[in-house]
Amino acid sequence: MHKSPLLDQMLELEKEYVGLFSEAIENDGTIRYIDSALPDMHTHNFIWYNSKQGLGEFVTEQI
Repeated sequence: MHKSPLLDQMLELEKEYVGLFSEAIENDGTIRYIDSALPDMHTHNFIWYNSKQGLGEFVTEQI
């Protein structure tokens, strides 16, 4: 699926916005957002996975 330039801009904006509240740790294909002050707030603590390829395996590995 080809994303539009506007969607790409919106996704980048979302990443920047969350980065204002959480520490962003980038790995191969993922960005892990962590907010140690609010560890139970899921909107500040999550993993952004950049591809649909291998998502099932990645989730299984994280669990």
